[in-house]
Amino acid sequence: MKILSLNCRGLGIPEAVQELRCLISEEGPKILFLFETKLERDGFRRLKRKINFQNGFEVPRIGLGGGLALLWRDNVDVDVQTSSPHHIDALINQNRVVWRFIGFYGHLDTSQRGESWELMRQLNTPFSLLWLLLGDFNEIFHPNEYCGSGSRPYNQIVEFTRAVDDCSLIDLGFSGPKYTWCNRRFEGNLVYARLDRGLYNLEWLNLFPHSKLPHKPFGFFDHMALVAKLHTSAGNSSVKKHRFFQFEAFWMRDPKCEDIIRSSWDTIQWGTPMFRLTQKIKAVRVALLQWGGSNARGLIQSISEKMNLLTSLELELASQRRRSNEIQKLQDVAGNCHTQQTDLERIVTDYFQTMFTSASTGSFHQIVSNVFANRLKQILGEIISECQSAFVVDKVITDNILISFETLHYMKSKRQGNIAHIAFKLDMRISTVSYSVLVNGVPSGFIRPSRGIRGGPQITHLLFADDSLLFGNASISECRTIKEIITSIFFSTNTPLSLREDIRLFLNATANEPLEKYLGLPPIIGRGKKQAFADNKNRIQSKLCSWKGELLSQEGREVLIKSVAQAIPVYPMNCFLLPMSFCDEINSMMGQFCWGQKNEEKKLYWLSWKHLCLAKKDGGLGFRDLRSFNLALLAKQCWRLLHNQDSLFYQVYKAKYFPNTSFLEAAVPTHSLYAWRSITHGQHLIVQGSRWRVGDGSLINIWADKWLPFEINQKFLS
Repeated sequence: MKILSLNCRGLGIPEAVQELRCLISEEGPKILFLFETKLERDGFRRLKRKINFQNGFEVPRIGLGGGLALLWRDNVDVDVQTSSPHHIDALINQNRVVWRFIGFYGHLDTSQRGESWELMRQLNTPFSLLWLLLGDFNEIFHPNEYCGSGSRPYNQIVEFTRAVDDCSLIDLGFSGPKYTWCNRRFEGNLVYARLDRGLYNLEWLNLFPHSKLPHKPFGFFDHMALVAKLHTSAGNSSVKKHRFFQFEAFWMRDPKCEDIIRSSWDTIQWGTPMFRLTQKIKAVRVALLQWGGSNARGLIQSISEKMNLLTSLELELASQRRRSNEIQKLQDVAGNCHTQQTDLERIVTDYFQTMFTSASTGSFHQIVSNVFANRLKQILGEIISECQSAFVVDKVITDNILISFETLHYMKSKRQGNIAHIAFKLDMRISTVSYSVLVNGVPSGFIRPSRGIRGGPQITHLLFADDSLLFGNASISECRTIKEIITSIFFSTNTPLSLREDIRLFLNATANEPLEKYLGLPPIIGRGKKQAFADNKNRIQSKLCSWKGELLSQEGREVLIKSVAQAIPVYPMNCFLLPMSFCDEINSMMGQFCWGQKNEEKKLYWLSWKHLCLAKKDGGLGFRDLRSFNLALLAKQCWRLLHNQDSLFYQVYKAKYFPNTSFLEAAVPTHSLYAWRSITHGQHLIVQGSRWRVGDGSLINIWADKWLPFEINQKFLS
């Protein structure tokens, strides 16, 4: 179906009607929408006869201007719904599918243009049908749709685009000339603009997915005609498309394949040697296509049968799991056994309710805290404590890790003195959530936990979400207020054994020393560095050896290595230098996975891992070299020590390792923290890649520092 839309600028003269007849004869539209006809009723009836349209609807002109007309052929079912001097709304029944066509004409007066956009919104309200708007909107959608002297007011464009967005409409696009209107002032102030367009909603596009909207030049008028070509398919589906021959790899699994190729090749051919060769190849191709077609039908049927069998097995296994996971009987607090579903739900709900309400506290203070937090969000970075190193701009989680590990290292190294120190690891619980418990698949109960922290001790702390460390003097008085929230404790080396035992008994704490992990990393790293990071290696191995990884293609393996395997060790690499042998083991695992090796199976490595770590433009696959990436992350910590000198991280490490020098001149003591020794490995990267930007020159050593703005010699040479 074709719909033609045209701004006529008057059809009262014979030349205009004649050119319109030529356009209709050329395009053959079934529906015609005309605006600015400037016709009276008698003129409209004469126009219908001249252009041979049997049916029509007219909106009369107002004064000497305006006028709309919608005309259609007998074989089109059109039902006009509403109309105004600026639109005609009609329902079109095409192949028992009803959709809306709206011929639209925007106000010429810019002061009344808002009424046109409001009309669009009103037309969008009562119906949820698929619809198409076609016509002259007298406005552009984007500044690049205007060419000529001056410019279109931006607020007018915004109002139009906002109306289109409110109606969830999309531009139909076009083909042909870019602009649909010209003011024809060729001697000066010439302006071109795309004022005519088609708009549709997504539902309409599903009905006509291959529709087009060419712009047709119409010499007698200053507007171009729009010819909406509505197609439900891409073209003539009856035309058989030529398909190139492709040899299927699974044919080689069938022993008949070789016999078919051999018998086809052995056929006698006449002619020149090259002609005989091409004929033999053609005979093999035809024979394989004939045999492969019948074989493919059997293969498709076999796959379908196996898929049905697999589906039935999955359903059976799921049913078995449901039966095996069902709770049959529970014992209550009094020791009585119950089997009814309602009794089971009551027992489970009571159990968890008791668990989560062992300490009853109100939540009003938490509501107030949330209100204050929202109010203070804008200045949070200025008033928050330096001990909080996350969720605040310019602060990172690694600050807490490095500061706490340095403090624990100091405690471990302190062997003399009368003042002993202690560190507590806390497990804080949030009491603002609610739970329901699934009992045999049925949600039961409404549990609101009220167990939380009553108050905190006035001692030094490092807080991060629900994982915190408290530091203080090793005494009973400082342990009383945190008795109920401790998961593990750590004593400085000079703490007497008797005092350690008294504190443990008072706190009912476990005797596990040292602390296992803080924020996911080991606080104390001794000589067994590979063992300290072994969990990262195990996590990578579990990801690569899972059944999902074995089913991936070569491209999928590349994505899994980059996005998962190489992302796992990034967190510890921000603070620690992983051993070279440890990195080699991980690289070996990823290399085996990349080339498809399983267990002890031997596979050919076409390229070394070092070559695969090159950029794709250099012939590699763009994998990360773990050692180089580790050094780059440590260099970022060096950069923070150089530039974030107000942070608690800088102040602690400055006081400990370089109190009288700059970071780049800092030494590495023999018994220093492993995190500090790791960070210093990034120093040479900073020194190698940085250069002083000269200000007043007071901090620059003109003989030793790189400050000259040259590519090669950046130091002063005498």
